[in-house]
Amino acid sequence: MYVPFDQLPASAKLWIYSLDRPLNQEETKQLEEATINFLNQWQAHGKDLKASMKIEENRFLILAVDESQAQASGCSIDASAGFMRKVAEHFQLDPFNRTTLYFEGQENGINMNGLKEEISVGNITENSLLFNTVVQSKGEFEQKWQIPARESWLSRYFK
Repeated sequence: MYVPFDQLPASAKLWIYSLDRPLNQEETKQLEEATINFLNQWQAHGKDLKASMKIEENRFLILAVDESQAQASGCSIDASAGFMRKVAEHFQLDPFNRTTLYFEGQENGINMNGLKEEISVGNITENSLLFNTVVQSKGEFEQKWQIPARESWLSRYFK
């Protein structure tokens, strides 16, 4: 059952999918509609999941579940992965690539293989704002969605 994102508690569990290209306005609208339709029928063990979604920067799809009502189970998580495979096919994008990092103000992501080079030439600095796709709750998202690179696991590159 879909509910607006701001109505979920801070403890709501998140899954963040980074899209390998930004969506245009029409694609964003289509993705919002498709995701809300999916969330309205998303269940775990026959119980509706109280769930929401958010699209950030036309590049990140965030799914959220209030697990105080019903916990997302293996089958329901598999269902969300199946939905994301359909999204990938329909929009011709890859939401499963975890090797690309995204920073505020940069249109394209940085592949982890080229990260040291980007830092050495100054394209990424300790103050570069990283989209923190590993946050796991709505509360953490609200506080740590964008963090300076020095406050992330990238800090080891700035010593």
